[in-house]
Amino acid sequence: MTRLTLGGNLGQVTNAGMLNKLGQLRDLFISNLFGMTKSDCLLPIEIPNLEYLYLDSVPHEYASAMRSVAV
Repeated sequence: MTRLTLGGNLGQVTNAGMLNKLGQLRDLFISNLFGMTKSDCLLPIEIPNLEYLYLDSVPHEYASAMRSVAV
């Protein structure tokens, strides 16, 4: 899988850290979902091909963690 879109009407995500198992992921879109924490952050070593990340209406803690590893 190289592209994944996850969206919900203020839905809840559990075990978001499992996205690190999608090693070929290039594009990830997450919108209107909650429940993710800093510990669920994608790791560049696990997702080396990630080129595009779109986050909208996600927990601040998760977005901040993702931003810190993306830079």
